[in-house]
Amino acid sequence: MKFTSSVVLAAAGAHAHYTFTSTVYGGARSSEWETVRLTENRYSHGPVTDVTSPLMTCYELNPGTPAPKTLSVTAGSNVSFVVDTNVGHPGPLQFYMAKVPSGQTAASFNGKGAVWFKIYQDGPSGLGTQTITWPSAGMPPLFITPCMQTAPC
Repeated sequence: MKFTSSVVLAAAGAHAHYTFTSTVYGGARSSEWETVRLTENRYSHGPVTDVTSPLMTCYELNPGTPAPKTLSVTAGSNVSFVVDTNVGHPGPLQFYMAKVPSGQTAASFNGKGAVWFKIYQDGPSGLGTQTITWPSAGMPPLFITPCMQTAPC
């Protein structure tokens, strides 16, 4: 089944020391920043420190500038986001999608508004013990499966 609505994918979360620079779909890896919007922290890996900031939407270097290409995916297929270095200092990680409003495209949509829904998250295991581990520790690329539902996953 092919998912026909346009969506925008965003990698977000407290992995303040990492950027997700490319995607892998159908065995093909995109070039860096080809299917991912160029982020302000591409060199510094610094976080957005104000959760009320407009940068929380996409953390774009030039807000309103889309990625050079959009990626069409089939519902239920795997999409990978490639982290630019091994995840050696893990923390919470979340990925979100937004349905593009009618009359717009994924390339023109600015991502503003209450349109985002979570498709992936990881958190620690071993809470309350002396050994806490994170699923993303040491893991590039990080694989997620888009959840193509109308309700948050």
